[in-house]
Amino acid sequence: MSKERGLKYDVFVAPELPFNGPPSRVANSDPPAWDPKTATLIFGQRDAVLVDALTTVREATALTNWIGLHDRRLTTIYITHGHGDHFLGLPVLLDRFPGARVVATTGTVELMRKNTTPEVLDNGFRARFPGQISDTTVLAEPLDSMQFDIESRPLVVVETGHTDTLNTTSLHVPDIGLIVAGDVAYNRCHMFVAATSPESRTEWVAALDRLAALRPTAVVTGHKDPTQGNAPTAIDESRAYIEFYGKQREAGLSDQDLFDAMVRRYPGWVSRQEFLILPRLGAKA
Repeated sequence: MSKERGLKYDVFVAPELPFNGPPSRVANSDPPAWDPKTATLIFGQRDAVLVDALTTVREATALTNWIGLHDRRLTTIYITHGHGDHFLGLPVLLDRFPGARVVATTGTVELMRKNTTPEVLDNGFRARFPGQISDTTVLAEPLDSMQFDIESRPLVVVETGHTDTLNTTSLHVPDIGLIVAGDVAYNRCHMFVAATSPESRTEWVAALDRLAALRPTAVVTGHKDPTQGNAPTAIDESRAYIEFYGKQREAGLSDQDLFDAMVRRYPGWVSRQEFLILPRLGAKA
């Protein structure tokens, strides 16, 4: 838990979660499992804001209990982007904290809506995690401003465009030099680059440069090695990963050679999942 100045933050990390998936097509891939994910609580003397809401009922239940230990009033839940692993836990959270307002940018709300149709959910997260996803879904309310407050201190939305999906964002907390990056940056965890193109990788790198220009003292990433802290170096490491991946992919390597190149370059990074790396297998909902 941070202890800087007026606001503080704490990070909940849900561990890697096995899911139903096809047998591996390449050697050296880990068994199918969703990469570790984070939810971040920003809090003052009385109130708190949560960034992202995890995926399964069990994860979200553990998250609500953890939030309760902080003894603050949860006023707002901010969703960084429209991938289901960051918001499908919302019904559980709102059962426990019915007064919390769920917000996101218009672009995120649009993607949330697309990713919560019965067809998409049934063929995606509910197929991967049978019996573990809430029967109900919740959409965020679109923000009408790129800033909202906690105890009169600003939380600033940073539009980051097309990174690991469309219309992503990060949240900047200027008072404590914190960036909650969502999936714009990863921390020693293999990145979801499978669905990228040369153009989207260029946009992703530009988004990382935008975050770096804010000169943060701490960066919480959407996915991370649970043993890691929240160092700003995650921005530079994510940029290097994307740039290296782009060079390997554009070289026309086979699936096995591309996968091996990434694992060999980043041997200590967690979640060696083919669906994150290989273009024909990239299917993160």
